[in-house]
Amino acid sequence: KINEIAKPLKIGSSSMKKAAYQQSLSNKRLSVTLRYLNSKLSSSDVDFQIVANALGSKYKKNKDKTKKQQAANRRVEIGTIS
Repeated sequence: KINEIAKPLKIGSSSMKKAAYQQSLSNKRLSVTLRYLNSKLSSSDVDFQIVANALGSKYKKNKDKTKKQQAANRRVEIGTIS
């Protein structure tokens, strides 16, 4: 039973590679979004500060069972800080 639990956690395993790839995509998505926001907001008279995190597959909105659910998990969430 312990082998079943430890197997997905092996260093160099395909699940770790997939997680790293997903994190890389999340980082790229975040970078593009921040560049866009900065380009639009920097020319305005509004003072702003952007705080951002690329969450990758850690915080999914749903279970990724369908293409629609997978698409919903590829997102950048934007909020305000007061």
